[in-house]
Amino acid sequence: MSLIETHNRIPLSTLRETYLPSTPRPPSPPPYSITLETAKTLPPGSFKACFDLVHGCKDMYKRTIGWSATAKKKEMKHPAMRYLILSTAAATGGGGGGGGKTVGFLSFMITEEDECEVVYCYELHLAEEVRSRGLGRILVEVMEGFGKKVGVEKVMLTVFLENEGARRFYSRLGYVRDDFTPDDVVGRNGRVRKVGYEILSKGLKD
Repeated sequence: MSLIETHNRIPLSTLRETYLPSTPRPPSPPPYSITLETAKTLPPGSFKACFDLVHGCKDMYKRTIGWSATAKKKEMKHPAMRYLILSTAAATGGGGGGGGKTVGFLSFMITEEDECEVVYCYELHLAEEVRSRGLGRILVEVMEGFGKKVGVEKVMLTVFLENEGARRFYSRLGYVRDDFTPDDVVGRNGRVRKVGYEILSKGLKD
């Protein structure tokens, strides 16, 4: 059984105990909490909050790879998808209930790309009111630590070229353009169709 297959069979309770910091709680006031969920255990309120954050970027999707709400929800519900949910400390149900609120998330999957076992970061989104507080960095660092403990080679992610803020953010964290990034496409008429995104990666093994 491969590393990926073995990992995807591990119960959520074991994942939380084994692969996450004991207290992954950002220090910024007001107090926030980070919880690990799977696509199956993510409460409906949290799923809606996460999708709403992604939906806010739909125009960028349309200009690059296209946008389909149905396809995006299907991807987000993939059985192997993992979620790091950033909530106000009182949150118990994510987008509603419990006096708390889901204010950001990072979704990732342990998978294989180009014959390499990786942790692939699918989405990283923060609500407007909690940006520029170092919370995105914390979510990425928790994901990287998760990947190191699983034993994968590197982190990979897709970033839109027009999203200059995200590109600067990942560059500061040590991410570089991966060779897996597709080349621009030259049509029969000689016109070049620019690819609107690039693949970034960061090694996890010394």
